Amino acid sequence: MAAACSRPASFEQFIRVADAPGGLYRFELELPDSTATYDISFYTADLKESLQLEVRWNDDSGLLLNENVWIPADRHVALYRSGLRHASGKLCLRVRTINPPKHFRGLGIIMHQNDGTR
Repeated sequence: MAAACSRPASFEQFIRVADAPGGLYRFELELPDSTATYDISFYTADLKESLQLEVRWNDDSGLLLNENVWIPADRHVALYRSGLRHASGKLCLRVRTINPPKHFRGLGIIMHQNDGTR
């Protein structure tokens, strides 16, 4: 049986509402391969209404991007970025939910590394 020491191609993290004070979800992403691209999606339980998110990107040098995005109604996974490339190796995404529904449980992120062979 062969064993590999490489990192998995995907990373997932879910943060429950109780662990996100003030509706702020913090995701620390490591992008170890500067030659690879990455796809990032957000996920949650199926929604009856669209969910608005304020997304702020930071790295070691400070704020990189601040934008509002939406997770469409009746979807639980929404692709946020595809083909992302970043040289620093680490990104911090701070995501604030804007008027989440009453029974909102939390927010998750999925990051998939593409090595150019797909």
